[in-house]
Amino acid sequence: MRVTAVAVSTFREAVRSRLFLLLGLFAGGLILFSKVMAMLVVGNNAKVVKDVGLATMEIFISLLAVLSTVTLFFKERDRKTILNVLSKPLSREEFLVGKFLGLVFTTGVALFSLTLLFSLYLWPQEGGYPFYLWPHALLLFFQGAILTAWALLFSALSTPILSSLFTLGIYLSGYLTGTLLTHYGAIFKGSSRIALQALYFLLPNFSLLNWKNQIVYTSSIPTGELLNGLFYGINYTLAILVLAVILYRERDLLL
Repeated sequence: MRVTAVAVSTFREAVRSRLFLLLGLFAGGLILFSKVMAMLVVGNNAKVVKDVGLATMEIFISLLAVLSTVTLFFKERDRKTILNVLSKPLSREEFLVGKFLGLVFTTGVALFSLTLLFSLYLWPQEGGYPFYLWPHALLLFFQGAILTAWALLFSALSTPILSSLFTLGIYLSGYLTGTLLTHYGAIFKGSSRIALQALYFLLPNFSLLNWKNQIVYTSSIPTGELLNGLFYGINYTLAILVLAVILYRERDLLL
């Protein structure tokens, strides 16, 4: 119940923020404007519309996960409202998990709304309802959950600006992870290769959670890859969340 109360409070504060409104309006407007953008590009207009819409969903969810997490957490520290929360029979672990669940639920609601808008927008163009968007949205949800967990972890170690930059760095590196061992594995030997492998497993592999190109050209995600992505997303998110909890036990949340 205490975790749920923190989660609900976090969700309410997140959806009322200007950041949520501005990012939502921008993402929704960009999706609706994608057909105009497609007319300016030489090629398959339908694929351009899908490509722009899917890219918008990914960027919107990633920015929302990072910025809302860092902004809301440090806002509580600045206002000292965290003192009132932790003065109640509520452990740091419960507080952190509640914050995480509230922020992830916010991301989920935003992603659901954006996917619904995009699917209704594509429906006439596709000649049928684009059900394939929803599995992709589910994978993007876990990408947002991973970034939320990293943002919470960095918030225990640094300032708001640095926390945002570090988490955005994790986002960018998540798309380079798949090439680390493939392109550089044969170059490094001994301890360097071990360090490279450690980096490979530490950084998220977002190529398992983003099938934008596959959807643009085939409008489908292989079932095996979908299940593999979900399994990876759940376990990686839990691992980073546990690490964040450990850090919060040792840190002064007011510093």
